[in-house]
Amino acid sequence: MTTNPGPAGAAPEDSAAPAGRPRILLVINGAADRRVGGYGMRCRVIAEAIDVVADLFTVEVGCPRPASCAHRRPEDNSLLQSVEIRPPRDRLPVLDPCGGFYCPVADARLLEHVRRLEPHMTVVSGLELFRYLDSVRDVAGSGLVMDLHNVESQMWRADTGRSAGSWDVKAEQFAAVERAVLSMADGVWVCSDDDRRLLAATHGVDPGQVAVVPNAVPIPEPPVEGAAPQRVLFPGTLDYLPNVVAAHLILDEICPLLARRASGAQVVIAGARPGVSLMRRPYPHNARLVPDPTDLEPLWRGSVLLVPLLTGGGSRFKILEAFARGCPVVSTAKGIEGIDAVPGVHYLRAETAEDQVDALATVLDDALSRGRLTAAAHELVSGRYGTRSVLESIRGVIQSWVNSSGG
Repeated sequence: MTTNPGPAGAAPEDSAAPAGRPRILLVINGAADRRVGGYGMRCRVIAEAIDVVADLFTVEVGCPRPASCAHRRPEDNSLLQSVEIRPPRDRLPVLDPCGGFYCPVADARLLEHVRRLEPHMTVVSGLELFRYLDSVRDVAGSGLVMDLHNVESQMWRADTGRSAGSWDVKAEQFAAVERAVLSMADGVWVCSDDDRRLLAATHGVDPGQVAVVPNAVPIPEPPVEGAAPQRVLFPGTLDYLPNVVAAHLILDEICPLLARRASGAQVVIAGARPGVSLMRRPYPHNARLVPDPTDLEPLWRGSVLLVPLLTGGGSRFKILEAFARGCPVVSTAKGIEGIDAVPGVHYLRAETAEDQVDALATVLDDALSRGRLTAAAHELVSGRYGTRSVLESIRGVIQSWVNSSGG
């Protein structure tokens, strides 16, 4: 049974589940901009997998009236004040980097759902919802899981010359949130083995507390090779600083080089919440911005995916989507981190603007190379990143929980 009452919905009328199947509550971010992109895709696939092995109830948390909602202010940090910030910094404020996602009205309604349903397991998806995890733990009992997706603090760590200062402060604030979550949750989910190892190394957590629930995408039939692509696509959340840096790199360095190598190729940057720096800047003649797209499907057709990330991280859904749709991929090593793809077999690796343009020219002009890459990538995503992989992971997680709880 799947119940989706939405941010302002009433509690499920029928909370009784058939005997023998656990009741699992999935709490997700109900903001409209979370329905497109990696977050929405991960939540949908996890919900589908849970629904096969348990009785699923989903609740979207969010402000019923965003314009007049009295958010808990970011400086209200009772959860974080006792969490040590490492490394120590003089006068570093213990701020909640996720403060804007909390709504006390949504919180109260979530607690109504929990009390009515009495779930055997509650899964809260997304680090930004950690205050809701804290709210429900006193009424949900055991089986409280935080789906972290990634290790957010390490996505903000300075790992190139481009990232410093405020990024490090943000990393420490997210690290404090992660430590708070680890102290509250009975279990944690991440999307890759790399993230599991990174979480253990960063926070000293027992890897046995961390389960890998991989990202997955719907797998269409193997694509039929058509006309050569004429579009270079960079999709992503455009208020996330590493994506913003990558977008400006594309516009400033890659577009001019590409215009000389492949004059007919157009570059499209598409994503939610683009800021002033992308909305108001001049664009090269061969590039355009698609802000807040409601559907990326038309943009995937006839595109090459370019991922020139130098820092940060994420769920890498854009890579999996491209593999599934038969779009060739050019990426830095950082851009494809966490996916078991081999450079030269499944995608072309390129670290500099010049190398990225060379790689783009190869897949735009060479049908044989393009065909080999897309066929191998489709085989990889079908075998490792389809919905069956998520189902098997979640089935194992639920069975381990049932065994450990004596259910």
